[in-house]
Amino acid sequence: MSPEHNQDYFSDGLSEELLNQLAQIKELRVAGRTSSFSFKGKNEDLRVIGEKLGVNHLLEGSVRKDGKQLRITAQLINAIDCTHMWSQTYDRELTGVFAIQEEIAMAVSGALSITLDVGAMSREKGGTTNVEAYDKYLRARKLFLQGGPKETVQAAQSFREALALDPNFGLAWLGLYDALRYTLIIVPETQAAARKEMEEVSAHIIKIEPNAWWAQATRAYQFADQHKWSEAEAALNAAMASAPASANLCGDFFGAFGRAKEAVVCAERQREADRLSLAAVRRSFVELHFTNFGWLWSYYETNLRSDPRFKDLLRDLGLVDYFRASGNWGDFCKPVGKDDFECH
Repeated sequence: MSPEHNQDYFSDGLSEELLNQLAQIKELRVAGRTSSFSFKGKNEDLRVIGEKLGVNHLLEGSVRKDGKQLRITAQLINAIDCTHMWSQTYDRELTGVFAIQEEIAMAVSGALSITLDVGAMSREKGGTTNVEAYDKYLRARKLFLQGGPKETVQAAQSFREALALDPNFGLAWLGLYDALRYTLIIVPETQAAARKEMEEVSAHIIKIEPNAWWAQATRAYQFADQHKWSEAEAALNAAMASAPASANLCGDFFGAFGRAKEAVVCAERQREADRLSLAAVRRSFVELHFTNFGWLWSYYETNLRSDPRFKDLLRDLGLVDYFRASGNWGDFCKPVGKDDFECH
């Protein structure tokens, strides 16, 4: 609702941050971003929205940003009978945006009679208190989600600008890593430079907060790039243990391991959390950013897996060593005797 109507990236980013904070409350099941955002700007019956999202309560509001001034309204609504449970308007300086997010999350939890640990609601480690860096980060996120080559390159640059303002902004480092990883697929001519920068970014992420879920996720993708599958799975499990929201990563990796049934379970969990997002389901075991190994295990690639050279390919990729070490051969291969195996 800003005068120039050009602050979508800011209001979307603030909404997503709120969604992430609420998702940390163990007593709440929060609908995913794509599903929630699909109703943005639509005048649909609130009961219908609640039914489509599979939720009992809706948090809606608006953002008006004019220079350094912010006006944020928020209201919590019972989606079953459309009664208002809580509402508030916040008029603040832009520098107060972080506090507003926590205040809204606290107010929502109070309205729902949820006991909330205030410490658990503080922004994730790896955030920033620099408003300008935060603004650059939100612009970068908006560009990255558009998914095109030009937008991804621009997103990477915006992440870099955020980091120039706050070198300890962990989530911006993660955003830059993701953008660079995606350019390996859609901007292949920059691959050498992207890989070099990814190594530098990964080292910095791990240095800032080695045990954070995003650091572990970065390590998982890095190990996968190096075909160190056991290490990749260990890092994946560590990421999922510290942040249930990162569980959508498991589809990527199980898809690469040939564990299709487990990948489908991951996809189903994603779909339940983000009901209206087909992309969320597809990404779990089709679009693998770190590699395209998932196609090896497509159900229609039976001729490929029956080719004698397929076994050599799995050995070269280090997957056979991983299968033997883990004892899990996935859904398409099995050991034969002591030293051999077959796939179907």
